[in-house]
Amino acid sequence: WLRTETDALGQTAVVFDAQAGPNLAFSTGPRQCFGKKQALLQIKTTVSLLLWEFQFEPVEGSLGGWEIQERLVNLPKHCYVKLSKA
Repeated sequence: WLRTETDALGQTAVVFDAQAGPNLAFSTGPRQCFGKKQALLQIKTTVSLLLWEFQFEPVEGSLGGWEIQERLVNLPKHCYVKLSKA
């Protein structure tokens, strides 16, 4: 996902390109990752618990952008959620 980019001054730099290739975290087909169903079940359970316990409210102001922290798993730098106890 790295590509070389040349600026107006003729200087080259290696930059990250998130759209460079497909990202199939669990693959597809009959030999897909056996953890896919477990991951989807965990996501559904977490979202269900959040919806049962909290009320989601509109967030005021700008939400910034799509900046991420690159680690083993990419994490958002800022996560904007406004919750109130249901």
